[in-house]
Parts: sequence; structure tokens; C-alpha cells
Amino acid sequence: MSPRFALNFAPHLGILRPDRPLFLHHAGPDPIDQLKFIADQGFRAVEDNRLPDRPKQVQERMGSEMARLGIEMGCLVALGREMRPTFVRNDADTRDYIRQQLEAGLEAARRVGGRFITTVCGTPDPEVPWPYQFANVIDNLRRCAELAHRAGVTLITEATNRRAMPGILISSIKHAYLAVHSAASPALKLLFDVGHVQVEDGDLTKNLDRCWEEIAYFQLADNPGRREPGTGEINFVHLLRRIRNKGYRGILGMEHLVSGEGRAGEAAVIRVYEQLSSAIV
Repeated sequence: MSPRFALNFAPHLGILRPDRPLFLHHAGPDPIDQLKFIADQGFRAVEDNRLPDRPKQVQERMGSEMARLGIEMGCLVALGREMRPTFVRNDADTRDYIRQQLEAGLEAARRVGGRFITTVCGTPDPEVPWPYQFANVIDNLRRCAELAHRAGVTLITEATNRRAMPGILISSIKHAYLAVHSAASPALKLLFDVGHVQVEDGDLTKNLDRCWEEIAYFQLADNPGRREPGTGEINFVHLLRRIRNKGYRGILGMEHLVSGEGRAGEAAVIRVYEQLSSAIV
């Protein structure tokens, strides 16, 4: 029997809160129940931005259940969750703080077999000229990548649009690419979030091609509204076909909200991804 989804779409277990998963109305807030529902629907991966916030025992239960169900963990957020200057500084206290955050994230990833940690580089420091700040970002990313490499994990740096996160340091995919490319580590790559790139940069196809060598992960959301594909202006059939034709077979994170209400809205999301699979292959 062929899989339900030809592409490796990954529903989320919570974007901003661990108790607000994508399929809340079908399976409730418990992550184990969510994993069972997601597997029953034919998905082979999940994302959990807030995994480090869950108790250690819950992480371990999730890891065991994912192994049983054959579900892969996509990205989790461990660096830069606080909106303050971090990566733009290069003092000992800041470096220690970043290291501690990363080590906690690596532990959480290990418990669930996770291979990707999302890295958001915080906010600017108004007292330091931008070029010096960005040089510090590159140095801090390079140090983090060394730790991640030893753990067998890839850091993925994300550009987040300023409408969603006002004041964020790296909002353009161009700057995210510059940081990752300059750090030059096999354990540091790009997260290409389609919704964020559309809002901040536009020109998705050209930016995709220009960044391709550094991309290790994709997330999907339409614009405006950050809802499921088909609710906005992005041509996902074109974009996903291009991603597939260029050879990508990795995770495609469903990092968006639901446009409809309740169970019916969530069921409509599943149909959207079935239709995308059929249209692309």
C-alpha cells in the first residue's frame, strides 16, 4: 500500500505553546495522543517547537512512542526564544548563556531522536554598529555548530519576518544565508520558512535557488494569516514541485495555524496536504 502523503509533511505539536498542537480538536493537548493520531493519518514526522519546555519524563515517553510508531522528530527551538540581544554579543556571560541553552536543547533532541534545532539569533543591540553585531552572530553560530556537530545534530538558522516578530535581528533570508554561509560549518544550515520569506523578501523561487546549497529544512505556511496552503497567495504546487525536482526529500514542517473551526477545520488541513501530494507526484 502506498503512503498517504508522497512528501514528508510534519504536523506540529505546538508552535508557541506546547498545549496548542495542530490537531488539538482531534487528539487533545497530550503529545502522546497527538503522536498516535498523526501516525494514524499517515504522517511520518512531527515538529515540536516547545519540546525543551516539556518535562524530561514526557520527552522520554515521546521518544519511545515515536520509535514505536516510526515517526521522525523534525525541528525544535532551543536557541533565541527570548527577544533580547544574545547572538550579537561576544562577552563571556552571553557565550555561557547560549551554550547552556544549546546543551539543554541537545538533551531534549537526544531523548526523541531529533536531528534539527532551530536557531533564532535574538534582537539587535542598539549600542553596537550592525557590522560588528553581525560578526558576533557568525562567531557565536560557529561555536554552537561545533557543539551540535559533536552531538550529530544540525542547527538550522531561520529568518523571521518583522510583522510576526518586531525587532528581530535576522528577518531577511539574505541575512540568514550570509550568516550560515560565513560560519561555514556542515552542522549549520538554513531553515527556509516559506511564509516568513514571502512576507519579508518575496520572490520565493529566486530566493530558494540562491539559498539552495545551504538549505537543510523547510517550513510551510501561506500568507497572509499564516494558515494552511491554499488560504493565501503562495503557489505551493509550483514551489513544492520545484523543491522536489531539485532533490529535496527531507521534512516539510506544517508550521501554521488552521483557517477553519474545530475538527472540521483540522480535517480540511489534512485534505489540503493530500491534494498537494497528488498534484506534485
